[in-house]
Amino acid sequence: MSIDALPEFIRFSDFLSGNQLAQLASCAACQTYDPEFIDPRTKALLSYMKGEALSRKLHEYARELMDQNRMKDAWQVLLSHPQHHQEIISKNG
Repeated sequence: MSIDALPEFIRFSDFLSGNQLAQLASCAACQTYDPEFIDPRTKALLSYMKGEALSRKLHEYARELMDQNRMKDAWQVLLSHPQHHQEIISKNG
C-alpha cells in the first residue's frame, strides 16, 4: 500500500512523520478495525477524552507503539476513535 492509500485521518495527521506513515502503509493487512481489540490505555483515552484532544493522544500513543514495532496495535489504536473506525467500515463496507 502506498502512503496515498492510507485513510485521510492518518495520511493528513499532524502528529505522524513521513517515516511513520510509510511504516503504517507497509502494514496494509493491519488496517482492519478489530472491535475485540483490548488495550487499557486506549480504553482510558476513549473514556476521558474527545475531539481533537482524543485524536492527538491516540496518534501519540500509536507513535509509541510503532517505536516498539507493534504495528498492528498502532493501527488498532488509530482506528479506535469512533469517527475513524466508522470511516473505515464505510469505506470497506
